[in-house]
Amino acid sequence: MAAGAGNERKSAMRRIWLAAAGLGGFGAVLIGAVTDHIVTGNTQATRLMNISSQFAMYHSLGLLALVVLSERLGGLSGRLIQGAAWLFIAGIILFSGSLVTLALTPFAAAAYGAPFGGTAFMLGWLCLIGAALKARAWNL
Repeated sequence: MAAGAGNERKSAMRRIWLAAAGLGGFGAVLIGAVTDHIVTGNTQATRLMNISSQFAMYHSLGLLALVVLSERLGGLSGRLIQGAAWLFIAGIILFSGSLVTLALTPFAAAAYGAPFGGTAFMLGWLCLIGAALKARAWNL
């Protein structure tokens, strides 16, 4: 029974990651559209929005890959993949969210979220490296 509950929890977690990847991808496209059609004439805002959109898309696609890898890797590698997924989600929210907020509002303190989001992205990639180094069998 405990194994079944563990599998249900992992399945629910993967669904959350998949939904987060979809929301991140949608958000990235939306940010790009807003940049092209609404934020015109402000070079700094356009630059911030483009960076936000790119990083949200890259890490949403990375999150999709982590969903697939999480089904195939267990043990320490699987836990590192889980860590990477949550860190990517945190990074998308903190990094991309703070850049969009900074670009579209006068709330300058939003800039303080970007370093935390960038750090989350980097830690997520380090978790992926760790998972690769610790994996015993790929089963891909």
